[in-house]
Amino acid sequence: YGLSFEAFFVLWTIASVAVLWWLVRPWPWALLILFLPWTYELAVGQVHLFIAAAIVVGFRWPAAWAAPILTKVTPGVGLLWFLVRREWRPFAIAGAVTAAIVTVSFVLSPSAWFDWFAFLTSSTGSGELLYPRLALATAIVVAGALTDRRWAVPVAVWLALPVVWIESWVILMALIRLREPGPAPAATRSS
Repeated sequence: YGLSFEAFFVLWTIASVAVLWWLVRPWPWALLILFLPWTYELAVGQVHLFIAAAIVVGFRWPAAWAAPILTKVTPGVGLLWFLVRREWRPFAIAGAVTAAIVTVSFVLSPSAWFDWFAFLTSSTGSGELLYPRLALATAIVVAGALTDRRWAVPVAVWLALPVVWIESWVILMALIRLREPGPAPAATRSS
């Protein structure tokens, strides 16, 4: 009753290409600069383009942060943007949606969560200098939040990934969409 792997991969690739085009549409020449990362991302079917898109839309719809957090965990460093800026509502929305997904999935399959935690603790990423990169990522988000530089968030998220592969560089394509200060998030505007 499920999709075959081949059918899923075709759908995933189509969605990835759509996200890629949306990210670079203002500056299509960026495809040349990051040619190797995005071609590899599409070839192996990774999630980094979707993480980049979630970062961009997460400024307006903070619930989008649940996807990168539940996929790679460390992109949660991006939520420091809301915390530092005292944007409590977007911070709470991102946290509540993530917690709700965790709660429902834990009720449905607690053993999957225990297996996942066991996997995380057995592969700390210490060979990839994860902890120093997390510290630097934290500093970048805090500095960006204090100076209203949204582009700092994808840089920090990319740096904070558990392992930085060639395809993970596509997260930096979010910079194109975040190059200028944006409007206040919808969740924080007063009527």
